[in-house]
Amino acid sequence: MLRNWGMEANHLALLDGYVTAAIRPTLNSAGLIGGSAGIGSNPGSNSGTVVANLPDNTGMIAGSGEMLQIVRGTHTPPSGTSFLWDTRSSNEYNGVSGSTPGAPVPVFEGTLRDPESGGPAAWIEWTNTGLVNSTVGRFNSTATLQSTLNSRGIVSTDTIYTWCRTSYRAMVGMIVGHISLGYPLKVYDEAWMGWGFLSDNSGDLPAGSLFLADRTAETANGPTFNSGPGNPGGAISVQTSPSGIIINDKAYKGIPWTDAGTF
Repeated sequence: MLRNWGMEANHLALLDGYVTAAIRPTLNSAGLIGGSAGIGSNPGSNSGTVVANLPDNTGMIAGSGEMLQIVRGTHTPPSGTSFLWDTRSSNEYNGVSGSTPGAPVPVFEGTLRDPESGGPAAWIEWTNTGLVNSTVGRFNSTATLQSTLNSRGIVSTDTIYTWCRTSYRAMVGMIVGHISLGYPLKVYDEAWMGWGFLSDNSGDLPAGSLFLADRTAETANGPTFNSGPGNPGGAISVQTSPSGIIINDKAYKGIPWTDAGTF
């Protein structure tokens, strides 16, 4: 998230591993090692806003429009070919009815269709032992990470697109693919809670919308329609551009943007 909003990589660090039993006793009530903090306390004169972060990193995320262009074969990625990586559980990936956890319930289940093979996107679950060592709670060596991705057809010249339900679990893909290995990678920001509502069947889109994805041409391992789906509340239907969500972020930071055209 911080990288997306313009924080430079050399100002960020990642704790690789759990907060172990050896460290836990040193934490204060705020969960910090030393010092003190309170909810609502004034951060002081050094506080600021993401608007002040100058680098434009909005290219690290993708919206539903871009993902639809990919599965329909009309998108040119920044590097190589587009490689779709689903990090969710087996049931979610395979389109089992009701498998998406939490609420609201998406209209349908499945995964994105890969434009190259015509089949489902690649699946490497975020807990895969080739990515993380659950015994010590750390990521594997870069050599093991690269071997794991290469074994699934992911190479350094491709642009990886990864997601989960809300792109929380997809951050494992971001850390492995982009931070650790340096592969070109974009996170599908709306994730399955965006894609699973791209429907005019109790979804958030009108009949005939160009954003419909509840068809086998766009969704593999399905689409499997759920009973009693929720409603995302109009967030999807206002996006009339391939990069609608990116445009909104750029506008917030006051970055000039010329739209490539409507979807």
